[in-house]
Amino acid sequence: MTKRATHLDALIDGYISPPDDAEARAQSLETLRNWMLAMETKDVALMESIMHEDILIDFPLSESGRTEPGLYRAFRGLDECREFWKNAFQLEESVHPFTDLNLTVNPDGSRIFLEAKGDMVMTTGAEYRNRYAIRYDIQNGKIRHFREYYNPLISAVAFGRPIAGHLMLDKL
Repeated sequence: MTKRATHLDALIDGYISPPDDAEARAQSLETLRNWMLAMETKDVALMESIMHEDILIDFPLSESGRTEPGLYRAFRGLDECREFWKNAFQLEESVHPFTDLNLTVNPDGSRIFLEAKGDMVMTTGAEYRNRYAIRYDIQNGKIRHFREYYNPLISAVAFGRPIAGHLMLDKL
């Protein structure tokens, strides 16, 4: 088979797996455990304690319909990220633990991928069920980057956000 020269080929050919570091991996998994506890209990203080000071939280497949940086929801730094979670938690009546979990961790613990199904009830009484793929970049036991992919239409209806900046749906 003839090999094509592509950017992906160069990325694959040059890939070097992070070195195995069982201690760092265990620390990152403990960070994830605490993050999930904070999410389920709406404990903003616990969440903030495991956020890196330069944290970035972003949702590149958001209700805006746009994927270019600056055109989807992103929050930078402790203050913005803390406020984001406080506001989100105020709209959530009850949150059930994730189900249908799939977890992948880099050998050095620097990146975790979590796939899951979420189930919650909003303060409006509306049920909110979504599927997530979440990437956590972890540095020194703190989350530096939280990137969440989910179905933005389901989220828009549950949180009362416009789709593409102007369409409002009350159900799917």
